[in-house]
Amino acid sequence: MVSIAIRLSCSLGRARSRLQETRAENRRLVAEVEEFARVVNVLTVENHQLRQARAGQAARVRPLPARS
Repeated sequence: MVSIAIRLSCSLGRARSRLQETRAENRRLVAEVEEFARVVNVLTVENHQLRQARAGQAARVRPLPARS
């Protein structure tokens, strides 16, 4: 009976340790996701601004330089 209690206690300790590690990893991953979301938002805004700036320009045809 005592050995069962000892094994359960060890198992509980390992489970708590693993839970703590998992929670720390989860916090790190949540922070990464938030950072990626900010990056995607900035890139989306920049893309929109570039498309608007390009839409205002007339299409230009530029000749290639003549070969000598």
